[in-house]
Amino acid sequence: MKKVFLGLIVLVVLVGTIIFINKPLSSNDSKQNVQNNKEKPNLGFETLQDKAKKGDSKAQNELGNLYANGSIEDPTNKAALKLFEQSANQGYAEAQYNLGTMYQNAIGVDQDLKKAVMYFKLAANQGHKEAKENLEILCEQESTLCN
Repeated sequence: MKKVFLGLIVLVVLVGTIIFINKPLSSNDSKQNVQNNKEKPNLGFETLQDKAKKGDSKAQNELGNLYANGSIEDPTNKAALKLFEQSANQGYAEAQYNLGTMYQNAIGVDQDLKKAVMYFKLAANQGHKEAKENLEILCEQESTLCN
């Protein structure tokens, strides 16, 4: 009986904690959060743009991600492609992986598995885990690509 009672107490505490953690913000808190969220991305975007224009490969990749994931409108993905290429040409592994993904999945470009393999190899040679995994999958599916 004590175990059942103790179990119920633990259950009540857990449920109470979950409810407390997931408590919705008051309308004032919510409005303040929305204002802060509107201000911060703009500052971040401007900073990324400045760094990308100055040739910062990480900033170019991050800005490319903003275009690629739809945070910034780019229906053709041309801006994302250009930024990823700039970053990848500087040897940034994440951008090389992103380009490989674009060519593998025909995102903003015609599908080109040879280019996908090339970019995945560049990134994988720098230890990029996802690039290694994608490269292995592509090489298993199309062994002629990896010779």
